[in-house]
Amino acid sequence: MQTGYVYHDDYLKHDTGLHPENGGRLTAIMDGLKESPYFNRLIQIEPVPAKADQIHYIHTYDLIGTVSDFSASLMQLDPARNVAAALTLDRFAGFIDRARQYLDSPAIEQFFPTLSARLSNAGFDSITSNRGTFLMALVFDKPDEVEDVLYPQLFTLQSSITDLLSRNRFTVQNDDVWAGDREAVVVLELEVCRLPPVKKHTGPPVWEKSHAEKFKQKYLQDRGFSEIYIENGRYVVDIQRKYTDAADLLCNEIHTCRLGKHVGKSIKSGFKIFQGSELLELDDQSFREFLTGFFHLNVIP
Repeated sequence: MQTGYVYHDDYLKHDTGLHPENGGRLTAIMDGLKESPYFNRLIQIEPVPAKADQIHYIHTYDLIGTVSDFSASLMQLDPARNVAAALTLDRFAGFIDRARQYLDSPAIEQFFPTLSARLSNAGFDSITSNRGTFLMALVFDKPDEVEDVLYPQLFTLQSSITDLLSRNRFTVQNDDVWAGDREAVVVLELEVCRLPPVKKHTGPPVWEKSHAEKFKQKYLQDRGFSEIYIENGRYVVDIQRKYTDAADLLCNEIHTCRLGKHVGKSIKSGFKIFQGSELLELDDQSFREFLTGFFHLNVIP
């Protein structure tokens, strides 16, 4: 049997100043190990990024989402207004991509990209039919705030809604936000809009006696769609799914999402959920252009 250790130089980037949990502690540990006559017997294990469901073993999804939102945004200083404007990671990456295109083929046209076509009703029907997905939008009154304040809150709401849907097994294919003169919208493209009433609920490992007894006691009294059974060493039972419809889930649980101050106030005063072709009821030409970009198209097929 051999002993392994997990280490990566990126761990040293966790700079906490004078706090004991700093890079110097790791450096000292590694130096000590390297001086040991047993160092050559150790196996270094290369770490891999943890997925959200793995991080959830020790942290709440709400905390995970908050940290993810913070990490996925950059703050770019605008010297003309002396304020920090939120810039998403994808938009910054898009800027890098366009800069590379310009370096490859310098041209004045690079600074004037082709405007997206306005998606017609027929184009919308054709695209959604071919994709076979389901569109849903949360629509509410746009808060009267400057974009630097509004959009970070919209992006946070977008991420939180996506997390809510994913936790309830509604897979989000695509999502984005839009704000016009009057409305603000979170648009979501789902693989499915409805799920079956039955849901597999996984309990504790069989060998964790105290937790196992509580699990069995609860589901022996409150039987679902099945008896309690064992799968991969854990107790499992098939139970009633709380929400089988994505729109019902969003309508009833939107208050559990991360709502910024201004966006939250607007949503609490009222919101609508548009489904499928109902999105076309938003009478704004710029929203039609947004939809073309939402489907990652420049022209309508």
